[in-house]
Amino acid sequence: MPWTPDSFRSKHNHGLSDAAAKRGAAAANSVLKQSGDEGKAVRVGNAVAAGTVRHSPYKSNRGKQ
Repeated sequence: MPWTPDSFRSKHNHGLSDAAAKRGAAAANSVLKQSGDEGKAVRVGNAVAAGTVRHSPYKSNRGKQ
């Protein structure tokens, strides 16, 4: 099920700004399209929205310099 920024924010992360919800929804939709794994899509979307992903929308580089 593809997400809009509003639906992503309301279902998965209520504290997102408009811009963060837009980024999160786009990342989640991309992962969902590629993998079909909704759980992974939500995790990646939340990571992208939170800004913890630096180089890839599919892998967290948190803690790496």
